[in-house]
Amino acid sequence: METFALVFNIIVAILVVAFTIYIWTCLLISKGGKRPPFIPSIGKEKKIIIEKASEYITKSKKKMKIMDPGCGSGSLLLPLAEKFGKHNFVGIDLGIIPYNLIKKKSEHLKNVEVYNDDMFKHSFKDVDLIVCFFTSQFAPMFSEKVLKDAKKGCVIISNSTELPNLKLIEKIPFRSWFFKSYVYVYRI
Repeated sequence: METFALVFNIIVAILVVAFTIYIWTCLLISKGGKRPPFIPSIGKEKKIIIEKASEYITKSKKKMKIMDPGCGSGSLLLPLAEKFGKHNFVGIDLGIIPYNLIKKKSEHLKNVEVYNDDMFKHSFKDVDLIVCFFTSQFAPMFSEKVLKDAKKGCVIISNSTELPNLKLIEKIPFRSWFFKSYVYVYRI
């Protein structure tokens, strides 16, 4: 029993150290918390965002440009790019680790461009659809960016973070663990 307790304590200590390193790395990469950290898209929100984006892409009669600002490792962007090969997909992430992951995972896809940069420095002017998954802390900055930069008619599908001052066209409810949450769809 002592061996089990020792192994368990070592594993917990390793996890605490790894998590601490991850948090500090995120803070450094995100310029001291001034830019969104890497948060993987998971669960029902991810599924709903991909389904809703698929509906818009399927309905389109023209070639679309779809962007995931803060794309992380590509968990929203890559399933869509694989499914819709005739459309163009752009992923932007400030973190070098998520950027390298999506870069490697998208090598076989000719319709994907990936940038290791600050999403607030990129133009959204020719983007038809934006999928995003980030924390509420950055919602006001992101809303301001798309209001200034995105073209009329651009659709934004966001995780459970409301985006202020954007025209809400759909609010999709779902249960996340024990909480009611929403995926939001906006149009510029």
